Amino acid sequence: MRILLYLAAVCFLGLGLLVFLPWETLNAGMAWLAGEAYPDTPLVIYSVKISMVMLAWWGVLMAIAIAEPRAHQTVLLVLGLAFLAVAVACVVLVRTYALSAVYYGDAIFALPVGVLMLTYRRAATENAF
Repeated sequence: MRILLYLAAVCFLGLGLLVFLPWETLNAGMAWLAGEAYPDTPLVIYSVKISMVMLAWWGVLMAIAIAEPRAHQTVLLVLGLAFLAVAVACVVLVRTYALSAVYYGDAIFALPVGVLMLTYRRAATENAF
């Protein structure tokens, strides 16, 4: 379980590197994956890149909390619940805006990560007190 969580943290940390790619490259990748490109407006570019930075920071917090679960029980709880909330929000937004099914991938990734984090927290801190 710990290895899977570290892999997820590395994936999120990798998003931090994508921030430095030119917008045309990111948009071409999105068009290839989802079949549609983002609009080329400053607000969209900012939103996408700040989301990547936020998820990279979540990767840092995950790695720290996974390494010392007893010392960072609250971080594990908050991140686990945040990933579950992201999964629900992704499903709602994809349905609301009738987006491509590819966008369900975010929920498919976030849901097990959230469950794993909460399960790991419980297993690692069961005998903490």
